[in-house]
Amino acid sequence: MGIISQGLLFVHVVAGLLSLVLFWVPVFTRKGGVNHRKIGHWYVWGMWIVAISALILSIENAVMGQINMALFLG
Repeated sequence: MGIISQGLLFVHVVAGLLSLVLFWVPVFTRKGGVNHRKIGHWYVWGMWIVAISALILSIENAVMGQINMALFLG
């Protein structure tokens, strides 16, 4: 696994952990409130980063010949 892949995996994990934490703020705040909307936007951006990085890492696994891993994780 190259340095770029390791960096992308690190970004994927950090974005996922932050998204898991941020998820709970809108759950317990008033719907439509400032905090609900602001933190909700951060959560959505974090999950987009997770999804895109997962897609890239799955494509990389497929190119390296690890088709089963790419399909399972993708």
